[in-house]
Amino acid sequence: MLSNRGFSSIELLAAFSILMLIMITLLPTVYVLKKEERILSQRRTVHSSLHDHLLGVLHTDNFHPSAFQEEIGTFTVHFTFTRQDHLIKGCASWNNAKQMEETSCLYGYPSE
Repeated sequence: MLSNRGFSSIELLAAFSILMLIMITLLPTVYVLKKEERILSQRRTVHSSLHDHLLGVLHTDNFHPSAFQEEIGTFTVHFTFTRQDHLIKGCASWNNAKQMEETSCLYGYPSE
């Protein structure tokens, strides 16, 4: 009779190696995807807030350039509103989840 204990150990080692290889490959990928998801969520939230503030500025009778900051969730957003040609330009800048500064601008026609 031949003993098959060594063969079972080799199978177990091979299966464990494959499992570890999959985990080592997938965990960093999942981490990057979650971070990018947070960045897109922040960007969507800031765009929505910038749009809301720009609508408020557009519907005022006399426009004056302004700048202010606002806490949105866990990060601070700096808003600036200026006149550019016949449009009002609203910009928002913030540090994203990767701690890189992002800036987004929207334009609108003032009410007359």
